[in-house]
Amino acid sequence: MSIHSKGYGKADAQQPITPQTQFPIASLSKSFTAIAALQLLEAGKINLDVSVKQYLPDFTLADTQTADQITIRHLLNHASGLFSLAGFHWVISFCESL
Repeated sequence: MSIHSKGYGKADAQQPITPQTQFPIASLSKSFTAIAALQLLEAGKINLDVSVKQYLPDFTLADTQTADQITIRHLLNHASGLFSLAGFHWVISFCESL
């Protein structure tokens, strides 16, 4: 079976897009991370409403009391108060630790 594949446009100012052109995944990783976390929830391996420190004991902030209160649900809902890249790195670390 033959599949027609072609790229259109430019990846940057000079490089044309081809079927082999790679693009960053960017915000799509949020969906994959949420699906993985919910699969872990269904499997009984995590609880979304306990401190993230239960799964990542090294998780810390300048304000340790606030760090103790942040849950996996907060991270998934972008409600932890963390700067977006900081939260992203902790969620990735969490998923890799399981």
